[in-house]
Amino acid sequence: MTNALLPVFGGPPGAHARTDGVFFRPLPWAIGVGAVLFTILYLRHLPCLTTDPANPIDAYIRLCYSDIPTAYVWQGWASGGSPLGGTELTLAPMLAVLVWASLGLARLLGADIGPSASEAEQYAGVPAFFGATAILLFAAFLVLVIASSVIAARQGRPWSIMLVAASPVVLAAGLLSWDLAGLALTALGMCALAVGRNLEAGLLLALAASMATTPLAFALAVVVALGARRHWARLGVFTGAFVPTWILAHLPFAIRNFDAVYGYYHGQVTQEISYGSFWFLLREQGVPLREFGAFVTVLVVLLIAVLIAWIYVTGRRPRVGSLAAAFVLVIVVLAPAYPPQLSLWVLFALFLARPGSPLIWGWSAVAALHYLAVWGWLSGHLTVELHGPELLYYLAVLVRMVAEVGMFVVVLGGLSRPAADPLLGDDDAVAVPERAVAVPPMRPDDFAEAPPAPRRAAL
Repeated sequence: MTNALLPVFGGPPGAHARTDGVFFRPLPWAIGVGAVLFTILYLRHLPCLTTDPANPIDAYIRLCYSDIPTAYVWQGWASGGSPLGGTELTLAPMLAVLVWASLGLARLLGADIGPSASEAEQYAGVPAFFGATAILLFAAFLVLVIASSVIAARQGRPWSIMLVAASPVVLAAGLLSWDLAGLALTALGMCALAVGRNLEAGLLLALAASMATTPLAFALAVVVALGARRHWARLGVFTGAFVPTWILAHLPFAIRNFDAVYGYYHGQVTQEISYGSFWFLLREQGVPLREFGAFVTVLVVLLIAVLIAWIYVTGRRPRVGSLAAAFVLVIVVLAPAYPPQLSLWVLFALFLARPGSPLIWGWSAVAALHYLAVWGWLSGHLTVELHGPELLYYLAVLVRMVAEVGMFVVVLGGLSRPAADPLLGDDDAVAVPERAVAVPPMRPDDFAEAPPAPRRAAL
């Protein structure tokens, strides 16, 4: 007990103890933990892959549903259809490219993809396509972990990377859809911003925004934060990279079929009310809500505009992470639908805003419980038809919303306190998170016993 490396675990370190090296670095541990977590995630989904059309598997009751194998068959990709768009565009442009790459990798893994494939052959290729997609998303998850580790180090809390690498939210929703790919590009963009690469940050966030719509909230946070700090040159470089890249990513699809691109984004703006949202609960209680998506979009835009106006009128200089979290929370709380994969974006936004906060672990547990309740509802076991406790699902949605509103209040408090931003590399103050204390590395001499005080001579 006298030679423990950490004093709190038994005593001072020995004379030859080392407190640096690979063992004490968070990134190798984060990669290892993330790899184990993703392996469990992949294995958890395997029992839900339907390979026989005559024997469909109820993925809801097994708590392992995924859009990935479902879309492979129902979108016609297994029969040779292209995700790059035909008469309509069902995926964001860059996400369509990722799915196209997954189809190519699935062919290498033995999937029979083409117009000549029978229904049985199409379903037989589901494991290959899901495995190919899982490989690409695992690479995206590693990119997310590595980029987040750089951000965590800039924030002064390197071990907070475990909030991402070991998150129960990733274990629950990591393979529910393709969101990890867009999230990885978003994390890379924020990482580039943290190391002063504004051009690369604009490029990466534009690609992320071409793969999903939520990265637009992160890009807007960067623009507002740079403008509030009057970093006009950096703002010009960022927007000068973001806007053309986003346009170029959409240009081939728009030239081929502009109506398909317009229809995709029109569907995002006018999204119908669905499970997981506050509006869904109101509709279930008999409140007539129809064609509500456009109204919610306008409401979200107005609230974000009010928040931005408040920042500029009061002269505050909020952090990028706090702004991104505030924007994302406004979007998800008011969204007409809340599929469980949305929690991945909330997780990363909270990681940027409140690194190391135990509140994130509490919210993650709530999000994981909401994930379980969603599938109980969709399977019918939490509905009146099967005599299930219907109120349990409503309670799960309300608890999740209360948790997110609470996190928004916490983030809003951070917005009201101007501070140096480690993601923007401010040099006018120490870029250490609030209430964080910089601790020097331990040395054996720090714990050596002090020499006894000399005795005073007797008078």
